[in-house]
Amino acid sequence: MTPDGKTMDGYRPLMYDHVGEMIETLRYSAMEAIKSLKLPNGKYDKNWKMEQGGETLMEMPKYRMLRGMVVN
Repeated sequence: MTPDGKTMDGYRPLMYDHVGEMIETLRYSAMEAIKSLKLPNGKYDKNWKMEQGGETLMEMPKYRMLRGMVVN
């Protein structure tokens, strides 16, 4: 994943053997999310894109993606 998008090529869902592994991943992801929210406001107007096989699945301003997919 880049700050401006994600490719779904080769995507495989994470599999865990223990609940503790899942909790650790969630903690790490939360810390990374907090870091990513510290962008200057103008950076959120830039488009974020999800692609698969060279085809765009969705594209929208970062603030809409964060509000619609992350916060909700």
